[in-house]
Amino acid sequence: MRPPEPAGDLPPGHTWRRITLADVPAAARLVAAYDLAHTGESVGAQADIAADLASSEIDLATGSWLVLDADGSPCALGAAFVDVTGREVYVDAYVLPDGEHAAALARWVVGRAVTQAAVEAAAAGGDGWTAGAGCHRADAVIAAALRGAGMRRARTFLRYRADHDPAAPPAQADPGPGAVVRRVRTEGEAGRLDDLRALHRVLDTAFLDHYHPQARSYEEWLTYQREASGYAPDQWWLAEVDGAPAGGLVGSDRLADDNRGFIRSLGVLREFRGRGLAKALLRTAFADDIARGRTATELGVDSESPTGATHLYASVGMRPAHPIDYFERVL
Repeated sequence: MRPPEPAGDLPPGHTWRRITLADVPAAARLVAAYDLAHTGESVGAQADIAADLASSEIDLATGSWLVLDADGSPCALGAAFVDVTGREVYVDAYVLPDGEHAAALARWVVGRAVTQAAVEAAAAGGDGWTAGAGCHRADAVIAAALRGAGMRRARTFLRYRADHDPAAPPAQADPGPGAVVRRVRTEGEAGRLDDLRALHRVLDTAFLDHYHPQARSYEEWLTYQREASGYAPDQWWLAEVDGAPAGGLVGSDRLADDNRGFIRSLGVLREFRGRGLAKALLRTAFADDIARGRTATELGVDSESPTGATHLYASVGMRPAHPIDYFERVL
């Protein structure tokens, strides 16, 4: 498919330049304002933006756009992240919702990013590559720009949250007969490498049941975890049944500045599902967050999860909020 042409010129008085790491604070403020406008909340923006822009998946010299208004203030941001393992270029676009130029700015940054996605896919061989993008359900402007760039809504993801009352801690994490949930051994402890490889193997296999599974090598997985915002291996957990790794959970400090815990990944091998291991892992993470003085624990989930994840989260008192529509286009 021929790549789309970027949609016209910028509105009068606007200019653009490539993003640099020095722009992280300004970019974080823009994303925080964007999230606040569409969800009523703004958390984790600076840590996320800093980690994203420093990751190995983006070339800032070719895959980033920062748009400035007539006063020189950032008003829109676009980026293209290349996931070689998943054969996907992820398009990020943020536009401040106030002002008469929001729709034109959205078309411009999305058009640039999707065009770059097609260039990256062609350079990598093309076949089997997609462009993907997330968009707050409440943001009709970015959604329209994504559709205009040939993308279609393919999925909806939800943020789930459990609020904590230190005076009423969650139910004990009971993994059942022959099972145990334990923390992944920390740096310097004997068996650390075995634990990390077991956690990778469990999560990599468990997520094969999910939408767009991405089989990463151990080295790729560890690099991905270390580059992500909130890297906190002291919040990683393994569930074992009769000594065999059966499930795992990767916790994160991504929302620590807002005094919340965040679960980046949770998975149980198919043959061990239905016996309460996922609940035990969740309740273990909840208890750990409470011990750290955190007021809540959050995670993201596919609303159409084939493993029944949304029912699991509801069963431990989590509630959904802030739907994000996922758009994609075959390149």
